[in-house]
Amino acid sequence: MSNPDNEKVVRQFVDALNDGDLTTIADVLADEASWHLHGTLPVAGHYEGRDAVLNDFLSQGLGLYEPGSLKIELTSIVSDGPTVAIEWHATGRSAKGNPYDNEYALFFHLTDGKITAIREYCDTLHVNDALYG
Repeated sequence: MSNPDNEKVVRQFVDALNDGDLTTIADVLADEASWHLHGTLPVAGHYEGRDAVLNDFLSQGLGLYEPGSLKIELTSIVSDGPTVAIEWHATGRSAKGNPYDNEYALFFHLTDGKITAIREYCDTLHVNDALYG
């Protein structure tokens, strides 16, 4: 069953990420939140706890972009109970000046109006070439 309340929290998260608003991101993440990025990128792995998500994963990942260049467009959202699945299109420039254009699928799990888990999927070869190359 669709869950508009959980979708609203995820939309708030995406808007805050797009705006670089780490305070709002911290507010919508549960203390025990986790983020998992599959693959072999230097930033890939499992980050456990809100502080690890914010300070280890997001700060590392966002630091790969030219400041202010990353733009995220939410293109699809669907929910079923505690799970919200989204697609977004990200564009920008790497810190090294390379163009970035990638599509993502993310799955969020929410409990009591807070994000407790995020799983991220994207074209990691493009991430490697554009952001690390």
